[in-house]
Amino acid sequence: MVVTLCFLYLFVFIGGVRYRYYLLILGVFVPIGVIALLHLLRQHTRPIRMDRSLRIAACGGYLAVLLAAGNCLYYMEKPDAYYPQIQFAKIMAETPNATLLNYGFLDGGFHLMSNAPLPESDFFCKLNIPREHLPLMYEEQERLITEAATDYIVLRWEMQETMEERYRFADLYQNYQLLAVTNEVHDAYCYALFVRIQ
Repeated sequence: MVVTLCFLYLFVFIGGVRYRYYLLILGVFVPIGVIALLHLLRQHTRPIRMDRSLRIAACGGYLAVLLAAGNCLYYMEKPDAYYPQIQFAKIMAETPNATLLNYGFLDGGFHLMSNAPLPESDFFCKLNIPREHLPLMYEEQERLITEAATDYIVLRWEMQETMEERYRFADLYQNYQLLAVTNEVHDAYCYALFVRIQ
């Protein structure tokens, strides 16, 4: 189990990029750790009798902690207009069969919300792989921008940055025009939607 855990951790984080949800895959080892901990406690303490009400309370407490520690609580009861994906999908709906490039970051659900067909490219979004390890991905995204191959482009950057600091590819600003900018405060990202200049 320890070897499996170590190798899984290594392969998840070997790229040097870390997002909060990356740890979720390691959650499969939590019950095993809890069982081992309870087994150790049983060996060194008197047995604890758990009647039905205590078991229900323990499960309820676990679920309450899980909900409080989760990333999703913030999003409950948010209106549709809060989400950048929905805001941009409404704008893109004005263009029939609009195509979209998710430039410079992982797919953030923008294709799904807008029903945009994927560009005829393997790299419609940027994966968490540095340029020196997969230059083709970066070159392909830049080619799509240079050729103005998609109707729309969506960008994302961290709030402490500016868009111009993060995205310096000149063809972006020559071939596309900024349509909308929005923030997602909880994850501390800004998003921009560009449209192809006709």
